[in-house]
Amino acid sequence: MDWWLLIPVGFLLVCLVLMIPALTYLSLSIQVQVVASLLIIITVLYIVDTAFFTYYQLEKENLIVVSQLRHLEFPYRDMREVRPIGLKGLFSWRSRKRFSLSLHAYQIILRKGAWKSITISPAERDIFINQLTEHVDQERSRRVTIHKK
Repeated sequence: MDWWLLIPVGFLLVCLVLMIPALTYLSLSIQVQVVASLLIIITVLYIVDTAFFTYYQLEKENLIVVSQLRHLEFPYRDMREVRPIGLKGLFSWRSRKRFSLSLHAYQIILRKGAWKSITISPAERDIFINQLTEHVDQERSRRVTIHKK
């Protein structure tokens, strides 16, 4: 996560946490207060998890996205393209999943699966992308068959 994003993320987290006591002062039923409080807590946990605890592992056949709340595997054979994404990478919509908060993120476009693309932002970007490229190239070379006459 980029350092400057700590300010808006921190502000958002404080606002969300302060909404829980504010719900008790509204004339809402106890069921609505409980459901709203649970939704706020889940949102806070997701933001904290995405912002601070996500890391990436390059295994033999998969890119693994690991955090406190999830463990997802993306096979190298399903990766079609890797490209820097910039400012528009801060937002997720439709079938694009975001696993980072950074302007220096990379978008990995997938061939198939539940998501069409994922966005990652590893700490050592250049080293990580070089290693990812090597793994993808090795996976592709395993699938290539050469016919000799």
